[in-house]
Amino acid sequence: MIRFLLFALLFLTTFPLYARAQESAPAPQENVSVDPGPAADLDRRRALALEMHAIRPAADQVMAAIAAMAVNVPEDKQAAFVEQLRGALDFDALTALSVDAMVETFTTPELEKMVAYFGSPEAASISEKLPVYQAIVEPEISKMIDEALMISRTGAAATGLE
Repeated sequence: MIRFLLFALLFLTTFPLYARAQESAPAPQENVSVDPGPAADLDRRRALALEMHAIRPAADQVMAAIAAMAVNVPEDKQAAFVEQLRGALDFDALTALSVDAMVETFTTPELEKMVAYFGSPEAASISEKLPVYQAIVEPEISKMIDEALMISRTGAAATGLE
């Protein structure tokens, strides 16, 4: 269940939250620049990151992912499932981590474009429709991953084991 939860949280959130490890962070992809620009621009980037979080709070995105996952739990246990996960998460720490990661990752022009896009009516509409899309796609992805895991462990596809 934990494996599924982690996968779903990573997949279902529409706005990436970048976690960073202290000293063991993997090197960024060679073709991706993560230099956000001059330190003098730090206050502007932080203000934009905070504005981005006012538009699309990280907590809301995680709760939407949890709600999408809850449909896979028996109906009489869904509310408890959601509350259990909500209680296990530190949303203040998540927001701080996300804001810091945005400041360290994105340039001022990139953050300005993010705020402009995610603050638009089109982005709001997409955000409203995304859970519907995810509810359609996520169960199929889970089935595909389960099948791939079965094949990798046994060398044979699962048949009729549902």
